[in-house]
Amino acid sequence: MAAAVPVVRVLGPGRNVGKTWLASRLIEELDRRGYRVGAVKSSHHLMPEDRPGSDTALFTAAGARPVVFAAGDGTLTRGTASRDLRTLVADLPPTVDVVVVEGFKADSLGARVEIVPQPSESRVRLWGMDGTLEYQGAMSDVSALADALSCVLGISTAGTEAVRTDIRRAARAHGHRCPGITLGVRMAHYALAVLGAPPASPDLLVEAETARCATDAIAAVTGCTTGTRRLRVAEYGKLAATFSYEGRAVRVSALAGLRELADLAATCPHHSHAQDKAYRTLADDVLFDLVAAVPLAPASHHHDGRGLCGRCGEEVARRMLRDTVEGPRCIPCAAAVAPTQLVAVEALLV
Repeated sequence: MAAAVPVVRVLGPGRNVGKTWLASRLIEELDRRGYRVGAVKSSHHLMPEDRPGSDTALFTAAGARPVVFAAGDGTLTRGTASRDLRTLVADLPPTVDVVVVEGFKADSLGARVEIVPQPSESRVRLWGMDGTLEYQGAMSDVSALADALSCVLGISTAGTEAVRTDIRRAARAHGHRCPGITLGVRMAHYALAVLGAPPASPDLLVEAETARCATDAIAAVTGCTTGTRRLRVAEYGKLAATFSYEGRAVRVSALAGLRELADLAATCPHHSHAQDKAYRTLADDVLFDLVAAVPLAPASHHHDGRGLCGRCGEEVARRMLRDTVEGPRCIPCAAAVAPTQLVAVEALLV
């Protein structure tokens, strides 16, 4: 499982040890490989005050935070409300694949590269997000460092641009990246291509058979959500989903043995990363089984009021009340949940 937005902090003992040089070379190398790289630098210097009377000074005085000045060659942001690294990273554009940070030594976000000064040539150590030493080598060997970093952060440039874009979007919505996110994205792309359905169509309906990562990815690609009642979740524990559009439907399910198939092509000791890279590029019919399905019926948006459960006393949508010999009951009460099961659930909520 990898972070939604992969981050690496470049650190070193004191000043003039090469932090800026290494961060710049790492950005350059990652960009050369096809990654979209964001950058954050920590500094003890304060940004100069706005010139009195300037537009941005007036906006700042009026209470705007932040104030962004867009010039012909870029933008300058003033008045950022937080120096929290997580906030700064979260505010970066959603197109970013990886963020290289110089500084923030006291933070714990992401992986970290530490410069170890030596009399001849300095060395670097790469520590994973769990604190494990993953790589060490010469500071000048930026290519080898980038190889190790890609593996540790679980990042990849594999896959089509559409797949990469939707993985980034799904990961941000879900909170992390993993092979399940990639499979969910690929599954949705496959189904939409077969049905000829645009992702944002209000006529698209999905029924997923798992309440796991892939379902969040499907929601991100299709625009179908439980709140709009265009996404239904039936927890069968299967990595499968039915997609319905304009009277046609297909059910897409992950084939057995995908993990073993991905491991055969593994070039990284991190199995999750190896699986993710394989799932980005393997053909649809190698990953999934696709069959015709019965089209899903649109959910009714009719509101028929609310009623009270005679057992727990809670309000319930009237259509979800069940008539029993003891009177109206909500679904859990109608199922007569055993007291021991209720205790177990309450224990989880403590």
